[in-house]
Amino acid sequence: MRGSWGFVVAVGVAAVLLGGSGSVAGLVDDFEGDFWLSFTHFHLGRFAQAGYSTAFARSGSRSFHVEITGWEVRDFGSAYGYALFATRGSPIAEMHVSVLFDRLQDLVASPWDSYAAGISLDLLDAGYRGVGHLRYVLAYHASRNAGRCGPSSSDLVLGSTTPLGAWSDVGRSPATDFPTAPWQAASYVKVSIGFLCAAGLTGASYSLYFDDFAMDTGAGDTDGDGLRDLEEEAYVYLARVASIRVPLDIPPGEDTSVQIEAPPAAGVMASALLSIDIAHPRARDLSLFLETSDGRSSRSELLWDPGIRERGAAIVTPAYGQAVHGTVDVRGRIASDMTDTQAALHVDGQWIAASAGEPDGGFAVPWPTDAWPEGPHRIFVLAQGHVGSEWVPRISPEVSVIVDRTTPDLEIRRPQSGETISGFALIEAQAFDAQGVAVVELRIDGFPFDVRQEEPYTFALDSLDLTNGLHRFEVRARDGAGNEALRANEVTVNNKASAPPPPCSPSCALSSGTTTGNLGALAPVGDVHRLSLASGDRLEAWEGLQVPSQAGVTWTADGASLVLDVARDRRTPETDGLVGTDATVADFAGIRTWRVVIRDHGEGEAGVVRSAAVLLAARTSPGSPDTDGDGLSDGAERLSRATSPVLPDFDADGLGDGLEMQPRLIRFVIDGQGSDRVIQT
Repeated sequence: MRGSWGFVVAVGVAAVLLGGSGSVAGLVDDFEGDFWLSFTHFHLGRFAQAGYSTAFARSGSRSFHVEITGWEVRDFGSAYGYALFATRGSPIAEMHVSVLFDRLQDLVASPWDSYAAGISLDLLDAGYRGVGHLRYVLAYHASRNAGRCGPSSSDLVLGSTTPLGAWSDVGRSPATDFPTAPWQAASYVKVSIGFLCAAGLTGASYSLYFDDFAMDTGAGDTDGDGLRDLEEEAYVYLARVASIRVPLDIPPGEDTSVQIEAPPAAGVMASALLSIDIAHPRARDLSLFLETSDGRSSRSELLWDPGIRERGAAIVTPAYGQAVHGTVDVRGRIASDMTDTQAALHVDGQWIAASAGEPDGGFAVPWPTDAWPEGPHRIFVLAQGHVGSEWVPRISPEVSVIVDRTTPDLEIRRPQSGETISGFALIEAQAFDAQGVAVVELRIDGFPFDVRQEEPYTFALDSLDLTNGLHRFEVRARDGAGNEALRANEVTVNNKASAPPPPCSPSCALSSGTTTGNLGALAPVGDVHRLSLASGDRLEAWEGLQVPSQAGVTWTADGASLVLDVARDRRTPETDGLVGTDATVADFAGIRTWRVVIRDHGEGEAGVVRSAAVLLAARTSPGSPDTDGDGLSDGAERLSRATSPVLPDFDADGLGDGLEMQPRLIRFVIDGQGSDRVIQT
């Protein structure tokens, strides 16, 4: 959750929508994290699938896929992805989703052949009982026997057929489309997207994908800046500043620095990345520092050290802040310039054990943590070995770890063992661990159903996904050390015998309905604004729905291509030499000067820095009309395209955009003749 205006960005924690204090007003989900749940009616068995997919994506790399290819128990059912969202009596003012229909065909014709695909909104009260059912029908085929699966007069039909293989953006205002719905009686809404009805499924081949979901109950523009709250939460403003001071040689045994002067970023910082491309015959002999300055203070961070040349030795696992129990292998690496190495592990300053280093520089020293009291401990490794003919000691940076042998406290609060459930149900667990609960997992009949990584540990289940009868609901809670608690209840599912889809007659609505609630798509402006800055560096600015780059190292035939997260959490396990820091992305707001220092620790041929750039991403705040504080409203800056609502000094010339955009009266005097002109810089 970000900010007091109550938006939720779905990054894999679906539970945040199920409860908690405060008012949840909006949701933006780009489907890069696990958020939606899968439902396939038990009638369909293995012939229906629902889940995340990389086959198609509207943005990013994933979407949610729903598919029906037949039936197993009875010849009708439904399949969709769903999520539960807290509305707390507020109507849904805005809803957006992108949908792609892949296949809509049935190869074995029958009078029963039918489907209805779209979006359903099930309004639920505080006890999760249904108080209203609303549907948007995006595509349908009513059966020849009485129009089964055809939309009724209570549905809003947005189309009967749809082109295949192309994304369609759906933007609606449910509050406008369904003004008489019992919004105030609803505490939650279950949003389902997929095939809401299907029958005559012998030979069926139905498939759709959906992506980029957004919803808002606030309806508006809280700060009056000309941008809707949902737009402010959805849009990411990006700026890439590339150095013109490349290519640049990397001499052996020396430091090379590349300086980038960027416009300072403001707002809700989403990401700060460095993109560096290096050609070098010994890339693992390099290390990379970042030095930054906002004109008042500076900081320096080691970001990359693949050969451990800068640190001499490093512990890779356990990671900083990790909880451990039992005998733990403390693993790491020793600098590649050392031979005949050995590594001695120290805990809280006390020697524990030593082992010989491996030929590739790795080491592993066992630590029997059960002999140590529970709680935090500090570990480091003293590495020794030959550098040439000299015997050299090197000490790794300290790593703080937590010894934890206590299993979490766990209770299944509902349903109780022996209870009978039907329809839509919640499985609620309570878990606690002094060192923090890492994950709570629900399994049904031994199969994983869903996980929660933070409170509330509540799982939403559409029990029509299960056959009637006795089922085992098993909840497991694990802490960071891997200590696990398990509780299980036997629960009976008893849904009424499912009947085939009823005829829509006499209230069929087989034509498109009102467009009163139609909204424009959440569509970022696609053009890129390019500008040469005062320093000569090149700026590219644009907007999107997500940060396009992911941090990582790509080893190439002649070097390495780096995308470095300058706020990489030091608790993240080290890979490819990527080093974590204590910095957060917010620490890089306001930074003007980015100095990349590359150090070659080896001997031999020189290398080259081929390119260097900074990529900044930030969002505007729905609670501030002028996020970057430059005197121009966020809405005005987005429309102007000559500035950015998160860059107060777009051209990095030291003058704020608000000051530069103000018209100024300048008087020119030529040969004694005065002339007044209004100009803008």
